[in-house]
Amino acid sequence: MPMKTHTLELKSKDPFVVLPLKQYESLLEHIEELEDRAALLTRKSEEDVPWEDFEKKFKKKFGSR
Repeated sequence: MPMKTHTLELKSKDPFVVLPLKQYESLLEHIEELEDRAALLTRKSEEDVPWEDFEKKFKKKFGSR
């Protein structure tokens, strides 16, 4: 679907874009998806932690609720 946008420039103001709400929400969802993928790629290089070790550290920090 092509974007229907309008770029506006007002005196002494930075330009801004006006677009339909559905397109704006779609852009936000797309950005969130890209951020999630980037986070996964970053975490992929980290070493796995055994559940027992994680559980001990968690309980030590937050208590056993």
